[in-house]
Amino acid sequence: MARWTQDRDVPKLKYEPALDPKGRGWHYLWEGGGFGMQVFQTGRRKWIQCGSRKNARTARWTSYFRALGDVERIKLADARAQGERIRVESRELRDDQALAAEQLAKQEIAALANTSLRDALTYYLDNRNCAPVSKSQLSSTLTRHLSDWMKTPVLAIDAPMLQERYHRVLAKCKARSAVYAARTRKFGPEQRLLLAPEGYFSGIKVSHDVVEGFGRVYRYWVIKHQARLQRGGVLVPACPTAALVDDLIPQPQRVKGLPASMLRELAGSFPTYPDNELHPLLLRFLLATGIRVGIAVNCKIEFIQKDRIVIPASTERSKVRWRKRHLEHMAFVIPITPEIEAIFDEIERVAPYYGDAETWLFPSMTSKSGHMEEERAVTLRLRKHSGVRFNLHQLRHNVASAAEELGFPKSDIAELLGHTQSTVTDRYIDERVRRHRTMLTAINQHLGGLVADGLLVEAPSVANDPRADRQAAA
Repeated sequence: MARWTQDRDVPKLKYEPALDPKGRGWHYLWEGGGFGMQVFQTGRRKWIQCGSRKNARTARWTSYFRALGDVERIKLADARAQGERIRVESRELRDDQALAAEQLAKQEIAALANTSLRDALTYYLDNRNCAPVSKSQLSSTLTRHLSDWMKTPVLAIDAPMLQERYHRVLAKCKARSAVYAARTRKFGPEQRLLLAPEGYFSGIKVSHDVVEGFGRVYRYWVIKHQARLQRGGVLVPACPTAALVDDLIPQPQRVKGLPASMLRELAGSFPTYPDNELHPLLLRFLLATGIRVGIAVNCKIEFIQKDRIVIPASTERSKVRWRKRHLEHMAFVIPITPEIEAIFDEIERVAPYYGDAETWLFPSMTSKSGHMEEERAVTLRLRKHSGVRFNLHQLRHNVASAAEELGFPKSDIAELLGHTQSTVTDRYIDERVRRHRTMLTAINQHLGGLVADGLLVEAPSVANDPRADRQAAA
């Protein structure tokens, strides 16, 4: 149907079999813009208007088909006007949907920008792929020290607020430490030996954990929502912890290796230890391997092979990054030395008395896991028995320091201890005096020999400097 069709041409528009190849008994005649006529074989004719509209929220197109009435009852001009009204209404509906979707998007962006610290922390705990124990510690720290900020929008927390809270937590912990020190001074030496030394709870680590934990939650939440916030026109500030890097008090090294005299005194008390016989064997195993105590107590008998111990990276408390724990090359491989063989023989003799010795290297009847979990009890009982203040992690420092004194390079020591950063290994090597003394002694002897033989060359004087002659000639 051409665009210039007039009322006098309408009677000529009839059913044509050639336009109905499927034999449905009807076909369409189109004028344009979705307006046309449906012609039936029976002679009936009716005006129609069709088109499509886009849903602004779902971005999907849907079609519409409207019958405007019989041709014999409605004039062409009236049918055209009615069809145009339907097209306009469809466009207006489309605009209304777009406006509603835009308003809804603005409301969602505003609600997202006002996400509270509690919701951001919940999002982190639900979605972050890391060790569960790390999540629980972070949640406990923030909930305890930032409880009054939990309803505050996370994007509204800035560097001055965080710095003020850092100093408040630090002062609070120092006050508690002072009260603790005043109370423990009244105890005798044996009682104080079982407690933390005076000044140990300085509050520096706790305040650091608060700032670092908030930074972890903030950065993770912002990374996941930054693109959406920026599209909505929300300015996302940088993480406020970045401004505090130079203002935080450096954490002192609280753990060092045991001095040789104390280590000998501790080892000398093993034969007379009256409690669990696995406790001294655990200390000997830590000194013989250098592994972390958490890995040692989670070691299974199936990990022990003929000439080595292969502890998978997925072992509990392995401290391997969560996303790398499935990698086989991240496993801890410990060669079996004569000392380790002797320890295994002792464990094989006494372990059946304390638990499932067929599954665990250090079994326990009291723990739910079936393996030894009483590291703190081991430390306190051996402290009381030997009179030496120590903790199990110090033995790992002793292994690193002994390897350094024997002349092994730092890269080998880091590989032995499972460190990925050399700066961490530096903290484990407590004494370099013996090696440096040997170096300086050799250097002094060499230089002394040069001086005695008259081989030291004096520095040239300015008068004999060829550069001075060239400058004078110029």
